[in-house]
Order: sequence, then C-alpha cells, then structure tokens
Amino acid sequence: MRSIAVSVTIRPSRTLLLLVLGMAALSFSFCVFVAVGTAVNDSPVSRTVVASLCIGSPLVTLISLVRKRKTLRIDISGIGQIRLLEYTEVAPASDERQSIELTRGEEYRMKDGSTLWPGLLLLHLESSEGRRQTVQVLPDSVTPDEFRSLYIALRWISVRKETGEKYF
Repeated sequence: MRSIAVSVTIRPSRTLLLLVLGMAALSFSFCVFVAVGTAVNDSPVSRTVVASLCIGSPLVTLISLVRKRKTLRIDISGIGQIRLLEYTEVAPASDERQSIELTRGEEYRMKDGSTLWPGLLLLHLESSEGRRQTVQVLPDSVTPDEFRSLYIALRWISVRKETGEKYF
C-alpha cells in the first residue's frame, strides 16, 4: 500500500502571470478605445471618466497578483493533514548570497469549492484559527511528478471528506 504523504514546493506560475497580463492588456486597450471615442459616442468627460474607471481594474488585478506571488511548500501527511509553509527571503549575509528560510507553517483543512483538475489545482484552505488561504497550482508551478503526487493526495483527502470518513 502506498502512502499519500507528499511534500511539494510550489513556485509562482508564469503561465498564470502571462494570462493575467494578457487580460490586463485587453482591458487596457478597451480603455483606450473608450477614451478616444471609438467604443462609445458620449461626451469627452464621460468617456474620460469611464476610461479611467476601466484602467483601475487591470491595475488593481496586476498589483494584487504580483503581491501574492509567493513560493510555498505544501506538506501532506500520510493521514491527510495539510501543512502550508511560506518561503521568505532573508537579508543577505553577504552581497553574493541570498538565503531563503521558511516561516512557521500552519495546519490547514481543505474547504468545499476547491478545484482538483488534472491540469489545475485551486485549493481553498482554512487553518484551525480561521485563516483562509487560496493556493493555485498549475503544471508549470511544480514538476510533473510532483503535480501528479499532489493531485492524488488531494483527491484522496477530497474523497474522504465527501464520504464523511474521518481522515484526521
């Protein structure tokens, strides 16, 4: 019998960043069309107001995505306990090297609404203190073997949760 225990380092996805950048570029181009009057034939003041409101959305989305880009490590024990740790950069000891340390990890429980697809894992996690964390795992965030192992472990936890079986 194989154990579901897995420990995986999840790097920020470049694919997700490119998709959001593309959507922001499309939204920005729509703002330009509105501002010059191609999309809407209203007064210049209303076009400027609508265009400036439209520009805010992609900017907020991009800033939020860049701020949330963290390297995480997810540890799943053999009985289905999930521990999430965050890598943080430490001030370099010398100019040549930068060290990375892990912050103290917490135990999390997978919430309803988590998406477990063979090409995307969107995890909604909640700690025992009520802190919520959303983790996006795309195939370019981990190696193919790690993605498969993580997918299998999370499916196991999901099935145990759906059947009401106590897994920890």
